[in-house]
Amino acid sequence: YLPLAHPTRLLLEPHQRFTLPLNNLVLNSGFLSILVNRWLDIAPFDCPVQSIDAFVRDGYKDYSFEKVIPDSPFGYGQFVRGYYRLFYDFVHDIIQKDKSGRFVNEDVRTWGNEIAKVLQDFPTGDELIKDRVLLAKTLAIVMTDVSVMHGADHSWYYHKTPWDSVPWRIRNKAPTSASGDRWIRTNANTRFDKWKFYLTQVCIFFTGPNTSLGDVHYDGWEDEQRRFRKALKDYDASLSEYVKVSSLKNIAPSIDF
Repeated sequence: YLPLAHPTRLLLEPHQRFTLPLNNLVLNSGFLSILVNRWLDIAPFDCPVQSIDAFVRDGYKDYSFEKVIPDSPFGYGQFVRGYYRLFYDFVHDIIQKDKSGRFVNEDVRTWGNEIAKVLQDFPTGDELIKDRVLLAKTLAIVMTDVSVMHGADHSWYYHKTPWDSVPWRIRNKAPTSASGDRWIRTNANTRFDKWKFYLTQVCIFFTGPNTSLGDVHYDGWEDEQRRFRKALKDYDASLSEYVKVSSLKNIAPSIDF
């Protein structure tokens, strides 16, 4: 719904470049079977495809759009909010300086209204074209989500998770009650399970990134994006170990692996 040269699309493009095609593959092709086909080398699960597919689809509640980044005293929350503020300042500056009116035209109205039909709590296009601040917040949340939050989650899971402690393939039955079947760790998984888990981690969860958010490029706004890239790098350098969930170099503008 947004023309190729529309400024809203140009802001989103670096962050949706790979994310949208990958999401499309997972949702609308046989790609999911790569994860759940237990006979393939990189499949982490040891269950029939239909069982895992049902678990994945039924295990998540309906998604709704968060209009604000939740405040949190913990490291992850501080980390995300810091990046969100940088995205918001960058986008807000560009939108407020715009004199063409293209950020609040009929293209944006249609774009917002169509998304709001399928995504609960996403602002309607009518709301977005009346409020440039709301538009800036909405774009900043999308950009933060698909780059920082997605990339940091992959990086954290790969680098910080003790693989031997939380294997995906577990051969013990689930307990029938809180005081029932005892967990027998030695029977939990085999060397074969750990090998499959390792392949999954390396091949799927963290094979990159091949690009870095710190080098993100937008088609336009050269001065603003130079300041934005510098702000990203300064923020990354300022973070304490408690807050730094992932280094900037491990966050892609758009997930590319």
